[in-house]
Amino acid sequence: MIHYNKIEYNCAHYAVERLNALHGLSIAFSSGDEWQVQFIKMLRDMFTPIDDKKQGCLVVMSNHDNSLHLGVYNGSHVEHNYNTEEGSGSVILSDMGTIRVMFKRVRFYEINKKVS
Repeated sequence: MIHYNKIEYNCAHYAVERLNALHGLSIAFSSGDEWQVQFIKMLRDMFTPIDDKKQGCLVVMSNHDNSLHLGVYNGSHVEHNYNTEEGSGSVILSDMGTIRVMFKRVRFYEINKKVS
């Protein structure tokens, strides 16, 4: 489940901001503390799954506990807000080798051409 906390900046905030800036989108959060349902609906409506990474695509990473983490592919890295403890974390760049070691599953989604 992706948790959205309005107070603490997290991976969801960063990924949405980057996608909005890169693709001229206006993705926004709902008013709840969790947005699992809204996220899945947004993925289906606005993104198409792709087999391999592309510049500016959404990267959805599954943790070993099946929670999700979001990032954006840029060059040869994934930009993501990462934090190993409680708090806001920091935006870092991780190469794909590191991402594949850190996360159980990695998926890529590109903006649906109908909405860009």
